[in-house]
Amino acid sequence: MSGATSKLQGAGGTLGGGGHTSDPWNVTDMAFGYNENYTNAPSNFFYNQRNNFWKPDGLKMYASGWFAGIVQFDLTNAWDMGTASYVSTKYPSLSYSQGLWFKPDGTEFYAVDDSADTIRQYTLSTAWTLSTASSSATNSLSISSTTGSAQSLVFKPDGTEFYLSGLTDGIHTFTMTTAWDISTASFDSTQTTGVPNYIRAFTLNSNGTSAYFADWSEVFYERALSTAYDFSTLSTSNTSTINLSSELRNIFGMFLTADGSKLFVSNTLPNTIIKYEMSTAGDLSTATFTEPDTNWLGSITDYETEPNGLYIGDSGAALYIVGDTGDDVTQYTLSTAYDLTTASYTRAFSVSSQLSNPNNI
Repeated sequence: MSGATSKLQGAGGTLGGGGHTSDPWNVTDMAFGYNENYTNAPSNFFYNQRNNFWKPDGLKMYASGWFAGIVQFDLTNAWDMGTASYVSTKYPSLSYSQGLWFKPDGTEFYAVDDSADTIRQYTLSTAWTLSTASSSATNSLSISSTTGSAQSLVFKPDGTEFYLSGLTDGIHTFTMTTAWDISTASFDSTQTTGVPNYIRAFTLNSNGTSAYFADWSEVFYERALSTAYDFSTLSTSNTSTINLSSELRNIFGMFLTADGSKLFVSNTLPNTIIKYEMSTAGDLSTATFTEPDTNWLGSITDYETEPNGLYIGDSGAALYIVGDTGDDVTQYTLSTAYDLTTASYTRAFSVSSQLSNPNNI
């Protein structure tokens, strides 16, 4: 199926990504369950989707995560995820991809392999075409002596420096004697003052004067650098901040557009990429997200925080979900058939004596 999706609305529903009224039994009429602000597209590829990166024109998006490769999506409308379609997957030598960055001309990309505490560089023979990327790393750089908990990777636009965030040990700056060649990189310094603790996502604005952080509690911070790209000048106070814990869970990646008007957030529960629009460029406090017109089972995380599979039976009156929390099957009753908004918890049945981490039912 071209274009990965995971949220589908029932017969006769209209969906945000250019959806339409469908024949309930004709799969060719199936519509994508996301709009321009939200996509579940990466969920079919990753156990834990961690990163997203965009081509500067907004027409190509790349996502990576754990136990999978790097996936490319093409968009017919710039920055509009409702127009995204799956293109290809590349499986480089990465197990736990924790950071992702592309060279501005699209001929190289860089990924943090958290399982080996290593940054790997890959070459694309055709710019921005993931399928042409080398399967093995062109260059590799060990970061084990600097941090064992790398989270995000950001490069200076001229390729002479990159910045690596650790979970609890600050921002680490590396310099390169040959631009964009990590084999020439050396550790420069670590900044902890002004860096929030337990940061899972980090990025910079286009001119290096503002740093953006997201912590374990889904609070986002913007802090200024009085000298561009010099983290020793990082402010200890916030320029702007926003708490997104009511909307997101488990943030691990963030991508800020060059004009500062859009922030794309990689979320692992569920595996989604969500777009926030900022009415004031770069000001997190003005960020807003519009949910798609799709039915939600909002209380699912009350009983299963890591859902992996579901089944709807009894003519749409019963919903069953399996997942890692408790290793059980959770049953819901739908008072209106197939309408997830009418679901209520009924019971749970443990399967822990037979298997762990059930993935499907």
